Amino acid sequence: MTIRTDFADFRADVELATRGGEEAALAFRRDTEARVGELVVDGTPVDTALLRGSWRHAVTDSPDETVPTVVDPSGSATKAAIRARVDLITSLGQPSVLHNNQPYAEHVENGTANRPPVRMLARAIERVEAESVIPRARLFPRLRGVLRKFGLEF
Repeated sequence: MTIRTDFADFRADVELATRGGEEAALAFRRDTEARVGELVVDGTPVDTALLRGSWRHAVTDSPDETVPTVVDPSGSATKAAIRARVDLITSLGQPSVLHNNQPYAEHVENGTANRPPVRMLARAIERVEAESVIPRARLFPRLRGVLRKFGLEF
C-alpha cells in the first residue's frame, strides 16, 4: 500500500493564500513542499533506513509505483532528491504528490494494534503550518482532507 500526500489542491490553496503575484505563490509553494518533504524524511524512523530512503516527490498524474530499495540512514540523499524534484515540478506548474511505496509505510504512519502511530506526514504538515506566516485555517484545508482519509486529525 502506498502512503502519500497529494499536493495537487495545495497549489490552489497557495494562490488563494498569497494573493500577491504568481512568483510569490510559486516560491511559497516550492519552499513549503520542500519543507514538508524534509520534515517527513527527518521524522521517518530508521530501522533498516529503507523507509526513510523511499520518499519520492512526483507529478500527480504519474507517481512512480515501484518500491524503492534505497537505504538512506541520514536522509540527506532523499531530501536532496525531493528538493530537486520540487524545484522541477513547481517550475513546470505541475501538481505533485509526496509518496512512499514501501508496503509498511501506512502502518508506520497510522500505527497498528501493536505499535503507536509515528505520524510522519501529519507532524510535518502541522509543523509547516506552525512555521507559516499564513494563518493555519487558510494553509492546508485540502491536505487535511487527505489526511482524514488515513484517519488522522489535527
